[in-house]
Amino acid sequence: PALLLYEPIALGAGAVESGTYAGMSFRLQMYTLDNQLIASVQAPITLILNYQPDQLAALGWDARDLNLAYNVDGQWKRLLPQPNGGVDTEQHQLTARTERLTDFALIVYKTRRRYIPSVISRFSATP
Repeated sequence: PALLLYEPIALGAGAVESGTYAGMSFRLQMYTLDNQLIASVQAPITLILNYQPDQLAALGWDARDLNLAYNVDGQWKRLLPQPNGGVDTEQHQLTARTERLTDFALIVYKTRRRYIPSVISRFSATP
């Protein structure tokens, strides 16, 4: 048995280099019953975060650009893409799995989507 603690935390300005902080950050910590800190777990923990699509839209963000990042030695690493994880735009949830117990932040990493038009040509064969 162990105790899992969730603690909201504040990120300083410029904390995320390659993305935009989306306003949610937290620390996950786990302790044994004799109060010893557990740094990681053997089986992944599934994290499910709810988001408000109207708030994202008001900021000009696309839900498909959401990602959950974790902090390792001052560097933020993306958790997505991963199997059994991703952004569900119908349920307005981000799901990610991790074995790490550390600081996490909801980040928007704007991806450039290219529009590649489909070109259909009509050829007429004349003998």
